[in-house]
Amino acid sequence: ERERPRSMSRKTFCCLLVVPVVLAALATVFYSTSKGSVAYDTDSKAVNDEYDFIVVGAGSAGSVVASRLSENKDVSVLLLEAGKSDDEAAIKVPLAAATLVNTELDWKYRMDTDSGGLRYGRQIPLPMGKVLGGSSVLNWMMYVRGHPADYDSWADEGADGWSYKDVLPFFKKSEKYVGKRPVQKEFHGFDGPLPVSSDSVLSQAHQAFLNAGQDAGYKILDDYNGESMIGFAPTQFTIKGGERWSTARSFLGPASE
Repeated sequence: ERERPRSMSRKTFCCLLVVPVVLAALATVFYSTSKGSVAYDTDSKAVNDEYDFIVVGAGSAGSVVASRLSENKDVSVLLLEAGKSDDEAAIKVPLAAATLVNTELDWKYRMDTDSGGLRYGRQIPLPMGKVLGGSSVLNWMMYVRGHPADYDSWADEGADGWSYKDVLPFFKKSEKYVGKRPVQKEFHGFDGPLPVSSDSVLSQAHQAFLNAGQDAGYKILDDYNGESMIGFAPTQFTIKGGERWSTARSFLGPASE
């Protein structure tokens, strides 16, 4: 039987709240004063009168679509985005993710108010990125694919080419796994533009979370983006070198070179 964890003191709790905020502020200052923080230039090229393809919205999907189209050097691609560039220093700092919500980088959507429902009349914020990279600039960087059964159900209902077996090669093509924790290699890519990482050393809180899942009857998985997604597992992130890698940074940067 595992030892019951001791309760957390108020001093320790305050440190856990304050320290990440201080670290995020320091990291943001560092990135704002460092050189070469912009991966690509969004203003230097003149707009043409005609394009072969126009992609509206440079979000998580639009950035990838534009990058993929641009691989054909014989076609021209125009990517339109209502928001601003993703060159703010805080965007690269994972700990600063919470500070990006409800800013000019966010469309600031809210759910409709319900009467007497589970939300008790409250309007819940629904952050959506208004910036190059879209919501991949605002999210908490967890890399989680859709469940294979969902893709297979689409194929069963007539969406040819959308089974998990069909889409897996494209997941692998886009991914560059750089994590320290071993993964099931047949389900991951290692040469794509989008960095995916995972830490090999788990904190006590993380390990306690995994233990709680096991006590509840779930499996502990080494790789939830592998053969099975049902269970408790260490998280994979779109982080490399301690920095956030949005779809704009991962896909548009190389495409604009």
